[in-house]
Amino acid sequence: MTADEIKLGFLLLQHLRVATPNRPAHKFNVIGRSTSGEFEGSLGRDISSTEKQWLIWIWDELKRARLITPTGTDLVNPDEWVLATPKGLTISESPFAAMFRDQPSDAGKSERLVDLKISARMQYSGVQYV
Repeated sequence: MTADEIKLGFLLLQHLRVATPNRPAHKFNVIGRSTSGEFEGSLGRDISSTEKQWLIWIWDELKRARLITPTGTDLVNPDEWVLATPKGLTISESPFAAMFRDQPSDAGKSERLVDLKISARMQYSGVQYV
């Protein structure tokens, strides 16, 4: 993520913490579609179409990072209604930014190490790993 996307993502998470602490939030009620969403109103400014596209993508990244989680209770859109997780409620801006920077992290290094170990095991056992 770029620095602008990270900032927008953290603002979105803050909005979810404050505006919907005890109730689920729907993705497009918050972001909006062709009209303004709740988040845009809380910012007090218009969101560009590019920023809206970022928000749609960021929403899914927040789910992947387990900062928000689907409620699974809506029959039509079970993944679009979310609540902030305990981690999402407590994470501060600096750790949030570190999670989404485009720089490799220690986690990436360990994943590469795991891949190397698997590759080495497969080569040792005579299995060709392509």
